[in-house]
Order: sequence, then structure tokens, then C-alpha cells
Amino acid sequence: MKWLKFIPIIVALVFWYLVNLASKNINYVYWWEVGAFVWILVWLIFLAKKQKILAKNWTMRLPFIFFIFCSLSLFLFLDRAFIRQSLAFIVSLIVFWFFLLSVESPNEEKLEEQKKVTNIINLFALFFLNAVLFGWLTFLTGQLWLACVIAVITYLFFFLFYFLLQNLDKTVYFLPAVILAIVGGELFWVINLLSAGFLVKAILLTSVILYLGMITTWELHKKLTQNKFFILTSTLLLLIILVFFSARWL
Repeated sequence: MKWLKFIPIIVALVFWYLVNLASKNINYVYWWEVGAFVWILVWLIFLAKKQKILAKNWTMRLPFIFFIFCSLSLFLFLDRAFIRQSLAFIVSLIVFWFFLLSVESPNEEKLEEQKKVTNIINLFALFFLNAVLFGWLTFLTGQLWLACVIAVITYLFFFLFYFLLQNLDKTVYFLPAVILAIVGGELFWVINLLSAGFLVKAILLTSVILYLGMITTWELHKKLTQNKFFILTSTLLLLIILVFFSARWL
């Protein structure tokens, strides 16, 4: 089955082509997005039947599907061609990376790489979801309570997957995941009150949620030190300052 090696580049190129059509044809963006989403699902199902590796692991596959869904949904709220093209390029690269791992033979090294890829996919999916929800509130509806409920449910799954991939025991991380999801919902409500663009809000909220996840993971692993805490907190504060200074471009 040497032809399987060509699947990643074929899937990524066709996906990029469909997303490109969606970004250029605003009136038909929805249908091109549906086509791109179906295209990815078909290949995921095909690989799940062919290979008992990444494509068959639900802890890897579900975050990837959610990532594709959120990235395509974000196109509905982007009005700049450059940002659309950048989004299409980044997502297509991650699609290629994901499928490249899914057709390779499994081993311990590849398993760790798969976990890293899934963590990156989770992070991007979280950012895209936040951007979609803030964009939805900005351009379409004022139903903040519904957006908050969706955010809390999604954050719960994000933290559960995040802690699972950090090799933590389920009895240890479930309660922290619930608490962090509720805190994330509160942060969503507060950040939505800022007079900033929806992408700026999404970057801020995603950064804070990732910060909370990393701090909690280190604490549960008993690896949290004052030095790590200071470095991570300083990085977060610096990022927030840089985001606010560059907010006028976002």
C-alpha cells in the first residue's frame, strides 16, 4: 500500500483548494465549507478502516474533526482577504501534518508526536471556537447566555482531552477540568465586555485558558515551581500587552 503515502499531500491540497474557493466566493462560502468538511470526513473514515493507528483513535480523531469544523466556521466572520488566505494556509498545513502521521507505522516515538499534534490541534480549535463565538455575538446575535453555555461545555472537553494527553489519571483531573471550564465561562463573559475586535478577544481568552491548563497540569504532576510560575505568568502578561498594542490591526 505504497500509494497511502501520497494521501496526506492529496488531502491537504484538495482541502486547501476547497477552502480557497470558500474564501473567494462569499455568496457560496457555506457550500464550499461543507464540501471541505465532508472531504476530510471521508478520508478519516477510509483511514480508520485501513489502518489501526491515529485515524482510528477517537481521542485523536474527535479533536481534529472539531478543529476542522471551527476553522471553517470562522470564515463566516472574516472580512479581510489576507486573514482568510492565512487561515486557509495554516489549517491546510495542519491537515497535512495530521494525515502524514496517520499513514505512518505506529511506534512509541510516533505516539508521542501524535499527542503533540493533537495538543496543537486542540489549541487551534479552542482559538477558532472563541473567535467564532465572539464573532457570532458581535455580528449576528446578542444571546450571551447561549454563547457562555456553549463555551463552558466546549472548555470542559478541551481540558479533559488536554489532561488526558498529559498522561494524568482520570480520577485526578476530572474535577479540575470541571472547575476550569466554569472559570473559562466566566472569563468568556468578562472578555466579551471589552471594546476590542473578536479576534483580539479570542487571542486573549485562549491565552488565559492555556495558561490555566498548564499551571494545573504542572501542579497535578507536582512539577510546578516558583521559577516556572514566574516565567509562564510573565509570558502571559507580555502577550496580553502585545495583543492590546496590536489590536487595531485585528
